[in-house]
Amino acid sequence: MYPYIHILGTKISMTWIGIVISCITFLAASGYFCKKYHQNFWRLFYRLPLGIILPYLLGSYVGFALQNTLLPHTLQDVATIIFPHWYKFHFIGTTLGFIISIGIFLFKVKRLENKKIWLDIFFYSISFSLIILWIFLFFWDDFIGKTTQWALAVKSLHSESERNKFSAVYPIWIFLSVLSLIAVFSIRIYRHIKKLTSIGIWGFIILLVLLNIVFMFQQYPRYWVFTVFWLTFDVIQYFTLIVILYLLFVNRRRKRQDQQLLNWQ
Repeated sequence: MYPYIHILGTKISMTWIGIVISCITFLAASGYFCKKYHQNFWRLFYRLPLGIILPYLLGSYVGFALQNTLLPHTLQDVATIIFPHWYKFHFIGTTLGFIISIGIFLFKVKRLENKKIWLDIFFYSISFSLIILWIFLFFWDDFIGKTTQWALAVKSLHSESERNKFSAVYPIWIFLSVLSLIAVFSIRIYRHIKKLTSIGIWGFIILLVLLNIVFMFQQYPRYWVFTVFWLTFDVIQYFTLIVILYLLFVNRRRKRQDQQLLNWQ
């Protein structure tokens, strides 16, 4: 469906509505989990501007850099980065912005146990907000699955939609919502079975893996493409692999710190 609706003669982007509602979902979920895990919600709330601005600017900048030049040369280029057309944010920049902002937040948390709890809070809150965002991406013409004859494929619902160029496409926004939900519940179940105090970092790893599987069924500009059989890898998969390896490294270092604390006691 074309990515806007008319309300009182004004065009409102469905993507923008989805972003706003997903942010509200993030706040509601983080407030709930902060209360559940006895953490100060306002500590997170006061640092939200950084968590919004960094993903926004980096997501827009990476999309600009991949399609144009590494650095903006004119005021129009700067304006394109600050106000991207139809909210064209790149997954790499947005994810990197979240990683940096969460890293800065956790750096100011002194106790190791509190860092683990905050990672859980971030994972659950981001996952629930993504479930909402993916649903609204149904209305976004820049988020289209590859063509298919699959029984659950979808077609365009509007004459102006970009999906009119294709007979039927994968409903990848549904895949993303369902897989985000699966990531949350699988982590909750595993944590309950193993009686673990924190498992948020594994939640992010599982979420990244699931997202990248779905991205293979999406139509988007690909860079540095590498194909194995029917699987296509590009810069997004390379970046995600680096992030997953980094998270595994952090998790291993955290286990060493836990063991050192036990030995010290």
